[in-house]
Amino acid sequence: MIFEQEFNDVVQAIYFEKKLKKWSGKKKLALANGQFDLLQILAECRNASHSDYNPEKDN
Repeated sequence: MIFEQEFNDVVQAIYFEKKLKKWSGKKKLALANGQFDLLQILAECRNASHSDYNPEKDN
């Protein structure tokens, strides 16, 4: 185990665990290393099929 989080509610813990299982390895590693800024960058969608995708915004 490389990451530990305490929850007051078992339902929240299960929700978080299911959410993590869908993450990429890079996102999981950033979380484990406490690199929350990098985690936020990796979480941003850069897929052209996503509704928030706007290549003009990056320029």
